[in-house]
Amino acid sequence: QFVMWFHLDSFTYSYRYAAVATSSSPLGPFEWVHALRPNDLHSYDLQIFKEPGSADAYLIRDTNGHARTVVTQLSSDYISVVDDVASSLAGPCEGIALWKDDATDAERDANDDAAVAEP
Repeated sequence: QFVMWFHLDSFTYSYRYAAVATSSSPLGPFEWVHALRPNDLHSYDLQIFKEPGSADAYLIRDTNGHARTVVTQLSSDYISVVDDVASSLAGPCEGIALWKDDATDAERDANDDAAVAEP
């Protein structure tokens, strides 16, 4: 099953919901599951992060007019959240991106040097 999370809103941003739809194919068609305010918080920009090598996944979104970024673990079926906020970061933040970086500091330094090296 493929699960799609998206920001559901009006033109005036008065709804501020996260919404979920599912499909047996990544190409759809998707079927509506529900709209929700996870942890009773508004949702704007959102992203899903699935922990590599694990079934754990997280909903990352900005809330309260982009004033906070909130991380909440998804349920095992990925269509709702668990009750607790895993992390909350002060904003403003919009268009969140999250990734896992297993590089050592030396690898990061080497990559940074290569990225700015002149030909």
